[in-house]
Amino acid sequence: MSIYDIETASTFGALHGDNLADGSPLDSWTLRTMARSSNLLSSHGEPMLSAVFDSDLSNGDETSGGLLGFGCLHWFQILPGPMTVPKKPGTNSLELCVNVAITGSGGAGVDEIEIQVGTIATGGILERPSVSMPNVVSCVSDGSNAWQTFTLSGIPADPGPFERITIAIRGKLSNPPTLANVGTYGSPNTGTVEAFWHVSESVCNLYNSLATWNTGPGVSTLADGGHAIRVVDSNGVEMLTPRTIIETGRDFGSGSTRYLYAYPGLDFPLQTRELRNQTFEIVELPKWRFASIQLWTEDRT
Repeated sequence: MSIYDIETASTFGALHGDNLADGSPLDSWTLRTMARSSNLLSSHGEPMLSAVFDSDLSNGDETSGGLLGFGCLHWFQILPGPMTVPKKPGTNSLELCVNVAITGSGGAGVDEIEIQVGTIATGGILERPSVSMPNVVSCVSDGSNAWQTFTLSGIPADPGPFERITIAIRGKLSNPPTLANVGTYGSPNTGTVEAFWHVSESVCNLYNSLATWNTGPGVSTLADGGHAIRVVDSNGVEMLTPRTIIETGRDFGSGSTRYLYAYPGLDFPLQTRELRNQTFEIVELPKWRFASIQLWTEDRT
């Protein structure tokens, strides 16, 4: 059953009330029809989850009721979860429908986010899924910065009477990526890696002696503006997966403008030696805003 299908008795037919009079015998045709109707009803999908949010694109993140942010490069939940949601027993697949606006800087690249739906059947949210997996959908901006609708069908679900739903998203860098605005966030937006330290599994640290990156509060920073760090070699090949900037200027409390902290940490501590003297780029992440998120159970086939 599609989200947009409408079922009516005129389409599927209905039994006349006289056939079901109290105390009257039922012929075999009526019994078979009632059984078929029951099976048909039990196999049809139904609404499962619906969440709506402020849809005024001119409102900022200070407006109550909005669901908006920027596309961090790691999976993160956009609704509290996992949520235990009742469903019709026997149905074993879901359909997702979202209304989302994906905006960027207006550069040459295409802005994109990915949405992943975690269920009992999928084992929850996977950190390294592929867009070819049945529970992941790629949402590519058409460049209008307006609302777009994306759907995904065939999401695996447990056949039992409830599901545990998790919805997460991550951003993808545009190709080519857009460099950060130095007038807004400080400079530089590209340069040579002097040091790129492994702080922990969750944090790494880029240092540039000439940097004058903004530090809060009261000014726009690369962290709250939605940016990532790329490191490329002389051929433009990425040396590591881009890292999402999470803090600026906190040189262990000194407030220096020469440090950027990003998530996650390096792949291994000694990777810092491979990154030195390579080229770093500070690039923009796609921004998103949801108007609605809906899940339906699909017809059982």
